Amino acid sequence: MWHRAPAWFVKDTPVGGYTVPAQGGVVLLFWNGQAFGDPGLTPMGKFEAAQIEYYDVSAIAPEPLRRWLKRVGTELCDVRPLRRRMARAGKR
Repeated sequence: MWHRAPAWFVKDTPVGGYTVPAQGGVVLLFWNGQAFGDPGLTPMGKFEAAQIEYYDVSAIAPEPLRRWLKRVGTELCDVRPLRRRMARAGKR
């Protein structure tokens, strides 16, 4: 779990996750997704994350999904600065 959502990790680095919105569907999040430079992913938040939303199984294109899953396991986001910032914020 990372930020209250199921997540995938490579060692101790979160690389992806998903949420199930109340209105249905599934949202896939890739922590380093903006670095992929893929127009199929929507930038999310203040960091390097990007996501894609699916509301119907027929909308899932296998090739981009395979490509993103391969990249997410090899192109890791450096979360150390984020963790330091979160730790400092918690100490106040």
